[in-house]
Amino acid sequence: AETRKLIPIDSLAVNLYNFQENTLHVVYVSGLNIDGRRQGDPLILEGSLSEIVIRARTSISIQPESFDEIVGQFPKLSPIFQAGLRSIICVPLVYRGEVIGVLHFRAKKQNAYTEKDLRLAERIGVQIAGAIANAQLYADLKKREQELKESEQRYRELRSVDDLTQLYN
Repeated sequence: AETRKLIPIDSLAVNLYNFQENTLHVVYVSGLNIDGRRQGDPLILEGSLSEIVIRARTSISIQPESFDEIVGQFPKLSPIFQAGLRSIICVPLVYRGEVIGVLHFRAKKQNAYTEKDLRLAERIGVQIAGAIANAQLYADLKKREQELKESEQRYRELRSVDDLTQLYN
């Protein structure tokens, strides 16, 4: 809601990048409901605008004059422009020098974004990347705690029950 006050947005999406699998997943969407761009949807990285942002590690603003101009260059953007969106800002989400995802700002208005909007979007992206990384670190910590508890339980069982006879020691 606060971001909408600062940058014109009809749709906002966060796509997380899996380096090992070279894939993207839509993890957050606000605004327009676009086929293939819903929360939880996997995305093919190859040939996408997100791939360019991830590889170049730089933000991009796209505000084409015509639908055909952009779809000719990026066919995978067709559903976005068919939904009526005409301006896009894509920001890499970088944490500790690694790209962990891409933040997409989209607007229906032609030429909706200025250079100032792009810079502000980058600053918002830094905050979002930090929040996502912290959440991932917390989830990993909880997973490791659970694994440790399970290992301790198994150790207690092994300590008190003979593995071969299943009798108490």
